[in-house]
Amino acid sequence: MNKEIIQLNISEYLAYILLYAANADFETDKEELDIIRETVSKEEFRRIKKAFDETSDNERLQVIMHYRDAYLSLLNDTSLVTNQFKSIFMADEKYSAVEKAVFIFLKKLLNL
Repeated sequence: MNKEIIQLNISEYLAYILLYAANADFETDKEELDIIRETVSKEEFRRIKKAFDETSDNERLQVIMHYRDAYLSLLNDTSLVTNQFKSIFMADEKYSAVEKAVFIFLKKLLNL
């Protein structure tokens, strides 16, 4: 049974997709989390991270798809989102093949 979709505003949605990107290599390090924390308040981050950690990959993708059309049209500069992804992927100064694949996937998924 799928969980109820978490309620997210636009900055929370950005933080959520950045968490997804950060988790691409199944490791989320401090540098990645610091970048994500810059996009939302401490309380919002805690709520989003908790919800993210409690969901499966399929449920995470459902959340991303649920808000995609509503919020990405509000992000006038889609290069902002792709630059945020790049910051996340390069936070540990390594850009693995898995991260490259997830970056391409997210760009297609989000129509960037």
